[in-house]
Amino acid sequence: LVEVTSVDQLKEGTKLVITYTNANGETFAMGSNDGSKYLKVDLDLTAGLAEGVEVVTLVKAGENWMLQLADGQYVAYSASTGGNKAQASATADAEAQWTIAIVDGVTTITNVATPERLFQYNASSPRFACYKGTVQNPTLYIAE
Repeated sequence: LVEVTSVDQLKEGTKLVITYTNANGETFAMGSNDGSKYLKVDLDLTAGLAEGVEVVTLVKAGENWMLQLADGQYVAYSASTGGNKAQASATADAEAQWTIAIVDGVTTITNVATPERLFQYNASSPRFACYKGTVQNPTLYIAE
């Protein structure tokens, strides 16, 4: 796994692992979706991919990105479903499109349809979902 430190590393077709590392050095990766959130999977960065880690493929959508899951669906946020729900969607619309920025080592993944929603990690309720910038920004790794 190679840490993404610049958006210049992001290319169409790049396979990514979305992670969060806490103050104790424990790393968690995005796992499968249970319908409203992406489950956390313990990850040892030195040992490669763990079972259950969801590897996403970057798909270009104009100036934006889509995070395509192994089953062909996309990570999406829909304001109409409410809450912090991160869902898998077969529709490649603005709800499944994201802007990705890396500034001063901080990665932000912002939903295009609802820009106040960021794809983040919630340490107090361990999962990856869509928040209003109130929890932990992820770290991206290229899965080689």
